[in-house]
Amino acid sequence: MGGGRSDLDMAVGETVKSQWGDVLKIALVEAFCKQVMPLRRGKVGGVYGVAVRDESIAQNIGRLLSVNEAEAIGAALFFMDKAFRRFNDAPQLGQELAIEPGLVSGLLALLDRSIPAAHAATWALGWLARLPGLVLTDAERAKLISLIGEPTSDSEVVFWCISIFRSLQDARAIDPIKGRLRDKSARVRAKAAEAMGVFRASKVVVELGEQLTDAELEVRAAATRALGQIGDAAAVELLLRMLRHPSHTDRQNALRALAIAFFEGQIEQKLLTREFNAVGPYLDPEKPIDDAQVARAAKKLDLSIDEIRRRYEEITHRIPLRLSWRASPA
Repeated sequence: MGGGRSDLDMAVGETVKSQWGDVLKIALVEAFCKQVMPLRRGKVGGVYGVAVRDESIAQNIGRLLSVNEAEAIGAALFFMDKAFRRFNDAPQLGQELAIEPGLVSGLLALLDRSIPAAHAATWALGWLARLPGLVLTDAERAKLISLIGEPTSDSEVVFWCISIFRSLQDARAIDPIKGRLRDKSARVRAKAAEAMGVFRASKVVVELGEQLTDAELEVRAAATRALGQIGDAAAVELLLRMLRHPSHTDRQNALRALAIAFFEGQIEQKLLTREFNAVGPYLDPEKPIDDAQVARAAKKLDLSIDEIRRRYEEITHRIPLRLSWRASPA
C-alpha cells in the first residue's frame, strides 16, 4: 500500500456512505477470498481497508475470532489498514495499537485457516511490526518462521512473514529467509535480501552476489543495499564490480551502497550525490567528475575547490571514481 489519498480512495469512501456501502464491503471481502493471484488479492484488500476506515477497533477485535471466516478476514484487513495509516501518519503513537488486547492472538489464529485468512493476518502483523510495541512469544515467532520455510506457503504470506522479522530485527528466521533468496516471486526475493542486510548476514554474501544478476531490478537493488549494510571485504568486492554494470541505475545503486559502507554521515557521502545531500540520486561512477562538479560542491558545502578535489582524490583510495583532472583508474 502507498501513501496519499487517490481518486479510488475517495470514490470508495463515498460509496461506503451510501445505501450500497454494506454491499460493497461484502463484495470486496468475497473478491479477496476468491482471488488466487497473491498480488491481485492484495490490491483488493487495500481497497477494502479504505472502505472500513470509519469502523472502530472495538468493532473489529471480536470479529477476528468469528466463525464466519469472511468476517474475520475483513477484521484483519481493517487492522492492516489501521496499522499502515498509523505507521505513515503517527508511528510514535503506534504502541497503543500494537498492544491492543486480543489483537495479536486474534490475527495469529487466522494463520491456521485459509490462504486468504493467513494473507490478511500476516499483512496486518507486517505493518504492526513497524510500529513500536509489538511483542511475539517464541511459539508465535516459530509459527511465522514455519510459514517462511514451508514450500507451499502463499507468496504474500511469506513476504509479510519476512517483513515481520526484518522490522523486528530478529535474525532467528535467517535460515528459512535465506532459502527465499531464490524464491520464484521477485517481491519475496527482494524482501529476503532486504532482511539479510538488516541482519548484517555475512554468511549469505555469496547468495546476495548471485542476486546481482537477477532479471528484476528490485531484486538487484535490494541485494546491492544488503551488501552495503553487511560491508565486509567480500561484499565490498561485489559492489566494486557493480560499478561497471551496464545499467546506470545499478551503478548508482552500487555507489550508494559503497558510500554508506565507507562514509555514512561524512562529507564524502554528500560528495557522491548529485545535490551533495547524502540522500540521492547518487552519481554515475562511469561519468567523470569534472571542474564544474567540483565548483558546485565547493559552493554547496562551503569548502574550497582544493579541499573538494582533495576529498574526491581520497575517495578514490576506496572507490574507483573517474576524476577529470587525473588519469582514469585502470
